[in-house]
Amino acid sequence: MKKRKLNQRRYRHGEEPQPAAAKPTEVPDETMLAHIREMVSMIEGRRITLAEAKELVEQRRKKRETTPP
Repeated sequence: MKKRKLNQRRYRHGEEPQPAAAKPTEVPDETMLAHIREMVSMIEGRRITLAEAKELVEQRRKKRETTPP
């Protein structure tokens, strides 16, 4: 059955949609931060600090939360 028909049927029967699973809010581990630092260094040609890498991750997370799918 097509997804649209299935959703229409659920709506008519009054079923509530299932809530999406909560996304993790923790900071990435040290290995991931080291990878981010290395990639930024290659792209921009400068070294960034660990704090700057964490800030980039936080900015990306905020952007992802506010951008519609």
